[in-house]
Amino acid sequence: LITIEVKLKGFPGQDADHERMTQAADVLKHYGHEFLRVYVPDDLAHPLHANTGLMYQAWLRKDVRPTADVVARVERLADDGARTVAGYVGGLGISVDYLPSLLVCGVLSMDTITHRIEGRSPATPAYGSLQHLELVDRLSP
Repeated sequence: LITIEVKLKGFPGQDADHERMTQAADVLKHYGHEFLRVYVPDDLAHPLHANTGLMYQAWLRKDVRPTADVVARVERLADDGARTVAGYVGGLGISVDYLPSLLVCGVLSMDTITHRIEGRSPATPAYGSLQHLELVDRLSP
């Protein structure tokens, strides 16, 4: 079990908060639990904030899950040189609005911390992996 404390970068909390969380982390560790402190960007215009909401909404939409044909076409587009969101959505003939579904279903991969989900952002086939969505380690100090 992992317990995660989420803080806004730039607002780490007071010393008393850190003391309490350090004590809590010690107790959790004693019982075999892991404790992580994660810092999310405090700028609401940061790509992570925009992308997270879009991907969450995409995950809820079961009706826009990619088909096996879409997966095969993404792999062909990569072989043909697609390297950006625009290259993939253009080649698939879909709106960039459907890209979050491709990300959360492991069809495409992109760095959602540093790049917004938009046409010029770099993307690659994910080949079924969701590793590009494993953000906690990248956000913890």
